[in-house]
Amino acid sequence: MVGEPAFLAGNSIGCVAIMQAAVDYPDFVLGVVAINCSLRLLHERKRGELPWYRRLGADFAQIILKNKAIGAFLFQQIAQPQTVRTILLQAYRRSEAVSRHNISCSGKK
Repeated sequence: MVGEPAFLAGNSIGCVAIMQAAVDYPDFVLGVVAINCSLRLLHERKRGELPWYRRLGADFAQIILKNKAIGAFLFQQIAQPQTVRTILLQAYRRSEAVSRHNISCSGKK
């Protein structure tokens, strides 16, 4: 604590912690900075509340994707510039932020 309201910053799963802190202690939080936010734990907690028949698909997908050969094959199918562009366009509010310069499927820019 810094003794006065502050901005909280979190990376990956740390984003969940800072968002919860903001909910629990709103008088101490001016805002949050979420970097590379991972909401997997929230998703898994929510899945736990679903009926068993609605959880089957995600459970099955996780089992399949643990196989390295299958995971690599599926990644190669998804790691195509047009597919990555389509996904990024869903994430970015400004379409001009998505350009061929920031789409890399080979690990190189």
